[in-house]
Amino acid sequence: MCPLDEVLSPKQLQALTRYSLVGRILHTVTDRGDITRAIDDLIGQEVLLRPGRPRHLSRATLYRDLKKAKGSVWNLMRKPRKDKGTLHALSQAQFDALAELRKNAPDASVPILIRTLERQGLADPGTLRPSTIRRILRDRGLSRSQLRPHGRAYRRFEVDGPFDMWQGDASPGICMPRGKSASLFGGKAAAVSDE
Repeated sequence: MCPLDEVLSPKQLQALTRYSLVGRILHTVTDRGDITRAIDDLIGQEVLLRPGRPRHLSRATLYRDLKKAKGSVWNLMRKPRKDKGTLHALSQAQFDALAELRKNAPDASVPILIRTLERQGLADPGTLRPSTIRRILRDRGLSRSQLRPHGRAYRRFEVDGPFDMWQGDASPGICMPRGKSASLFGGKAAAVSDE
């Protein structure tokens, strides 16, 4: 059994959402024809399983979820990949060259890194996908945001004395009726302050 966290993880929320769909079939419907009709009704519904657009579930997905849900609601949780962390899209030589390029040019974009690998003859043109390279770099701590120093160094700004710096702001106002006539005039607001 998978214990509930104080705050549910996205995988747990998705499992509970899937169970809310097939659980009522599991616990209320016993006749095979009724199960088929209930699944046909679910196929017509849009379901929001994770952030993004709602989508329709296929018949095969619903039958698979129904079979998994017989054991436990937590059987509907997505399992982590067994090969997570292994390189499939790149050879080790390509990854080593990519890591070296990233370390030498931490601000280079992924398309530039891909073109450089292609020009060096380490990859055939069009075989490396930018999304794959971004994921590989992010998983290994080599993305631009991970290599960038965190935080900004702000310089304190001060003026020497009063009236050394002035700031102003002007904004167009709203149009207001003037007197009893129907003519309108625009008001303008201005502010000037000594900092």
